[in-house]
Amino acid sequence: MEQPSPTAEPSQSSGGMSSGTKTILWVVGGCLILLLIIGVAISGFIWWGARKVKKEFDKSQPKIEQWSKDMQKQSEEMQKQVEQMQKNLPAVPENTENPVPVQ
Repeated sequence: MEQPSPTAEPSQSSGGMSSGTKTILWVVGGCLILLLIIGVAISGFIWWGARKVKKEFDKSQPKIEQWSKDMQKQSEEMQKQVEQMQKNLPAVPENTENPVPVQ
């Protein structure tokens, strides 16, 4: 049996990687996992917000339609009132050059 010489280099049991490389891989891996978790959280928040907005929109749609109908009715009533007021205005003689009195 032959014993190894004390000057011989120890074998690397980590598969050829130095401890600095292992540390860098752990840091990069940790950062990637952190980014993945943040991405999932942001995606979940966006999904939840989109569902909430859609639900509120569907709930308010009948109110918007009713409001639109009411505005249309009010517009028609105002147009009738304007026409009635124009009919009730006194007639201005056509032969006057300046119908507005000058002060």
